[in-house]
Amino acid sequence: MARQVLLARLCSDAPVEQVLREGDALLCRPIPPFAAIPTTAGTGSESTTAALVKDAQGRKHVLRSRACRPQWVALDPLLTLSVPPAVTACTGFDTVMHALGATTNRATNPVGEALALQAMVLSFHALRARARPGLAAGRRWWRRR
Repeated sequence: MARQVLLARLCSDAPVEQVLREGDALLCRPIPPFAAIPTTAGTGSESTTAALVKDAQGRKHVLRSRACRPQWVALDPLLTLSVPPAVTACTGFDTVMHALGATTNRATNPVGEALALQAMVLSFHALRARARPGLAAGRRWWRRR
């Protein structure tokens, strides 16, 4: 998430703390284009206008800015093989929670609900496969389909 703060800071003359508080209101220069290549699956952080960042004292702040959203994203499932098992589990659970949220949304519809339920099924299968002994086989469950 440091890239988002850096980009927002490049587009503003305000101190970092003020950029964290006020976001896009302080942008006075064009946002430089950038690409994201995520190594996790399920968080969607590569497509959002928000970033969670910690300051020097360890406090968390949410930066909301157009500077957080990349112009290009390259998704490669093989890159998820490089992250530790705990990160895989957390991002997989995040995927399940996003799908669950889609089923409880007030604006849900039958197609969206069906897609969300299928996302939950696929996510649970992936998480279960990932938890099995034989790390490489568990992480590659999707290749067998």
